[in-house]
Amino acid sequence: MAGNRRAPPSGMTPDPNRPQKPCRKAPRDTPVSVFALPPANGTSIWDLLHHGRPHFRSLTENIEVDLAVVGGGLVGLTTALAATNAGLRVAVVEKATLASGASGRTSGFVAPSLRPLPGGISLETVLGSDGARRFRGFAVDSGRMVFDLIDRHDLDVPTARAGWIEAAHTPDAFNRLRRGAGHGDQVLCADELQGITGLENLHGGVVRANSGAIDPKAYVSEIARASAEAGAKIFENTPMEALHFGADGHAELQSSAARIRAAHVVIATNGASRLLPRLAVAVMPVRVHQVVTGTLPEALQTAILGGGHVITDTRRNAVALRWTPDGRLLTGGLVLPSFRPASTEAARFYARRLAAIAGPAAERAGLTSDILEAQHIWHGRIAMTGTGLPLLYTPSSAVTALVACNGRGIALGTALGMALGEAIADGLKRGAGRMDFSALPLPATKPRPRPLRYVSGFGARWRAALAEIFDRHETRQLAKPPSNKATTSRNDKHERNE
Repeated sequence: MAGNRRAPPSGMTPDPNRPQKPCRKAPRDTPVSVFALPPANGTSIWDLLHHGRPHFRSLTENIEVDLAVVGGGLVGLTTALAATNAGLRVAVVEKATLASGASGRTSGFVAPSLRPLPGGISLETVLGSDGARRFRGFAVDSGRMVFDLIDRHDLDVPTARAGWIEAAHTPDAFNRLRRGAGHGDQVLCADELQGITGLENLHGGVVRANSGAIDPKAYVSEIARASAEAGAKIFENTPMEALHFGADGHAELQSSAARIRAAHVVIATNGASRLLPRLAVAVMPVRVHQVVTGTLPEALQTAILGGGHVITDTRRNAVALRWTPDGRLLTGGLVLPSFRPASTEAARFYARRLAAIAGPAAERAGLTSDILEAQHIWHGRIAMTGTGLPLLYTPSSAVTALVACNGRGIALGTALGMALGEAIADGLKRGAGRMDFSALPLPATKPRPRPLRYVSGFGARWRAALAEIFDRHETRQLAKPPSNKATTSRNDKHERNE
């Protein structure tokens, strides 16, 4: 695609400054002191690297379509792409710019797995044994769908396909990972893991099949480009103010300047929508921070994750590491265990963790750990549900909402969006009064309000603080040599047996 760029579809303004590759090598940055860092905000490293995103105009005239999608993030655009390819007339409206929400602020991990559910409940408790088995299989296959989508539509997206490693921070965690390894996963002992990653103090891990990392901003932008080329109408800077229902079963979206009449409407706004108030109060927003270094020497890029893998460990407040396409080390998904100013605390927290896990590799490369200093910080919000699973909600036969991937948005969001778009296209073609979502691994459920939603940020930070305490305790216990008392007791017992 990078060689012969197709002409932009109608409605899309070409960017004359667009480079042939979204992420080209950038000049080395000067590391910034943590006290001089700008406040953490929504300007991600992907915004700074990806200058060639497509631009779409605002909606200014009334239109009629088969499917209207509210939300220009990953779930909304994959739904639109699947429905457009199935022959529907599709419109996507985004209140700001594409991928300006969670989809463009992630660390870009393609992690085909599920997070542990809240409270230690099992997936079988929520979905039943058959539903749990089906959902696990769907999640495991979601990573393959990301890379297949990139290849099938020739998307110009920088990728790292060597694999995503789940690394054990304790021997017990390694035993759990080894028992849970699936078909195609590669189990690594501690020495093998250090040889691949260059990282110490880990006790083994599992390389998940069909996993890795991408540039999330480029990914969403390229899906939008493919959707527009297939015939979808995409509008930016068009907030929807109201949702109405007609006597003929159609739905109507109202903005300040125009209306969209649609046979079906999908709400894909990660839970933040005034159109469905019941949906918004059922999702708990959790702020997470991402931190990157400046561009680092090639010797260090070879010493740490030199094989192109990305890694997350099994700590309660996990450490995640990957390289960006321009040679920066990124760690993401930090829920800060503190209430101090976000940018300073994120930098301190990041520096402490990175020095511990990657500092020895930097020293082996002849560098000091100071080179790993934070250079840019931003934050985003994960939408969490009470069950820890995405929420599929059908308030009427003409409206469907799919929100809250609970921190697994790239892989799971892609797979769910594509399945949703295909299901809606099939239902509209059959003239079904209500959609059949049996192809999705989730049942449609009613949102349950979260009474403490507005103080959820405080709760998340308290949990992160407790998690950090437990993680440090486990690490210290592993570092302790056997006590003299225990050794003496074993020696005495051996002498008595003799």
